Amino acid sequence: MKQHGVYEDVAVEFLLKQVVDAWKDVNEAMLKPTPVPLPLLEGILNFCCTMEFMYKDDRDIDAFSDATKVKDHVASLLRDPILLSLYFC
Repeated sequence: MKQHGVYEDVAVEFLLKQVVDAWKDVNEAMLKPTPVPLPLLEGILNFCCTMEFMYKDDRDIDAFSDATKVKDHVASLLRDPILLSLYFC
C-alpha cells in the first residue's frame, strides 16, 4: 500500500477481486478434462474452500480466531450434508 500510494480499502477491494477471479478460474478448470484423478482434485478444492472459510471474513475476526463460527458450520453440515463433488465454492 505504501509502495504504490493507495489507501487500505482500495488495496483490500483489489485483493478481493483477485480472489473472486481466482475462484472463477478454479471452477472453470474443475469442469475441464484432466489426466489428474478427480478425487485428488476434489481434495485440493475442499482444502481451498476450507482455507477461504477459515481466513476470510468481512470483520476483523476470522473463523480461525472465533471457533464458534466453525462449530456452527460443522453442525450445519452434519444436519444437512451436501455432495461436494457437485458444489464448487
